[in-house]
Amino acid sequence: TQLVAADKDSAQPVTEKSVMFRPGRQGNPAEVWDIPAVQERVGVEHPTQVIDILGLQGDSADNIPGIPGIGPKTAAKLIQKYGSVEGLLEHTHELKGKQKENVENFAEQGRMSKVLATIITDVPVDLEWSDLKVTPIHKERLRELFAELEFRTLAKRVLGEELTTVSE
Repeated sequence: TQLVAADKDSAQPVTEKSVMFRPGRQGNPAEVWDIPAVQERVGVEHPTQVIDILGLQGDSADNIPGIPGIGPKTAAKLIQKYGSVEGLLEHTHELKGKQKENVENFAEQGRMSKVLATIITDVPVDLEWSDLKVTPIHKERLRELFAELEFRTLAKRVLGEELTTVSE
């Protein structure tokens, strides 16, 4: 199985049977991330620990808060030592100073961040391939929907026409 993603956060589903394909960006070549690549690039023992890293450091692009004061390097070190967010929270007595204070005060936020960062992979998908067949668009239905949702730019792009609304 191959997962195509540009975001390293998507490395969590990588297994012995699946890899992540990262398209090339800014002149860099495309990459294929297997388990050793995830271990090397993210600093985890297993790809599922990417979730724990995000639970600690957060991810502003996905509105995941994490624990204040913990960035990527610190998150990797803590997960390497304690194995998970929960493992860290069981050992806060071993931490010192501001880090200890932040981990204790924001423990619930760290747990919630881990949940938010988790890619759910066992969602049942009831799909018929024939349902994915490209068919002509229903312009009138789309026009009504775009007008209701005030999607003027999308209407111009898809329908090639300006929307006129009652308020105009």
